[in-house]
Amino acid sequence: RFTHCISSAASDVYKRQINYLMIAGLNFGRVFTTTYGILLAIKLVFFLAMLALAAANRYRLTPMLEASIASDNHGPAIAALKSSLVLESGCALLILALIACLGMLNPL
Repeated sequence: RFTHCISSAASDVYKRQINYLMIAGLNFGRVFTTTYGILLAIKLVFFLAMLALAAANRYRLTPMLEASIASDNHGPAIAALKSSLVLESGCALLILALIACLGMLNPL
């Protein structure tokens, strides 16, 4: 389920970037001069942050939770995992808001 969400978000990121480059041309200097380009770059940053948080959950926080359950002191590990999940969900909501804004803007 998680992989499907990531691949769906990744395909949207790529489609938007390719769409922008096809319409605006391969002039990367113009990316940060339009509202569309700035919002697209912000969306990419949030997407990368979401991927980093997901990787941290999988490879750092989940093993930490497993170890803390074995030692019967799982409060700090659960708190760290919860805060990471809240940040990841916040990134996802901001990405959806940016997608809505990008859908209403002219790429030029």
